[in-house]
This record gives sequence, C-alpha cells and structure tokens, in this order.
Amino acid sequence: MRNTYCFAFAIVLASIATARADNIISAAYRGAWCLTENNGNVRQYKRCRETDGEQDWEIQPHLTTNGEAICIPLAIVSKRNFLSVKAECSTTDWKDVVTQKWQLSADGQRLTIKD
Repeated sequence: MRNTYCFAFAIVLASIATARADNIISAAYRGAWCLTENNGNVRQYKRCRETDGEQDWEIQPHLTTNGEAICIPLAIVSKRNFLSVKAECSTTDWKDVVTQKWQLSADGQRLTIKD
C-alpha cells in the first residue's frame, strides 16, 4: 500500500516537474549514480549500472530519486567543467524540504552533492 502512495506521489511530482520544461537534466547525465565518498555535507558519486544502496541516485529528465527522497531541479546551469543543478529535495511527504547543489562533471562520470 505504501508503495502505491509513493508511486502516486512520484507521478504528481513528475507532472509538476514537467511543467518546468526548461529544467530538464540532459540525457548525458541520466541513469544510476553510486555513492563513493561521504564527507558529511559533501557526497561524491560515480556512474554505475544500477542503484543498490539507499544513498544511490537515479537521475531522470525532470527529477532525481534514491527511493526515499525526491529532488526536483529548480535551476540548471551549464558551466565550463560541469553542470550545476540547484534542486529542492524531500522525502515523499514533503514536510522537510532542503535545497541541494549538485555538480555533474562535464565528462558525465562524477556527481558531487552539497547540502
């Protein structure tokens, strides 16, 4: 039953994110990202075939998720050596919303998340 609510909530978020068509994450960055290093406020990720940990992320065009949290991009800016993403993130109940800064390397192989 809980999965049904989570799925329905994800659909609602996806539809909201779709309305923000200018905040689409490029296909070069979509897919699975696995945690390699956690230094408190800064976490490092690399590309992987599938997510298998609770801190791993799945990047989709309009949102990112790790199964427990969902992030919706607010702003996406292409810089010289990376793609900068400012995102609003929360668990599926959206009670505690935090803003995160994501940096995706230009080669599409590294992701840094800063709280």
